[in-house]
Amino acid sequence: MKIYKYLIETPGSTHIMDHLTDIVSTGLDVNNNPCVWAVYDEKVPKKYFQINAVGTGWELDKYINNNDKYLGIINDGEYIWHIIKSSGEKCHVMEEK
Repeated sequence: MKIYKYLIETPGSTHIMDHLTDIVSTGLDVNNNPCVWAVYDEKVPKKYFQINAVGTGWELDKYINNNDKYLGIINDGEYIWHIIKSSGEKCHVMEEK
């Protein structure tokens, strides 16, 4: 097993398909790119993840549901992004900015 970094869109949705067991952290990398860090294990089947970056004050009902998992925040200068792993029920591209 290893920890891998995945760049994410802010605002928006990022789709990841890889041999991941879980997403363990959110934040900015050394180049100030918004990212999630995930446990990679080539022994497990590839799994689909959708990561949503939702701005403070946005209508959450439009983008997430009760089965989604709140992963944390990313403080990106003037913006605070709430990073949410989708359960798949509302997987679509986010249009609000």
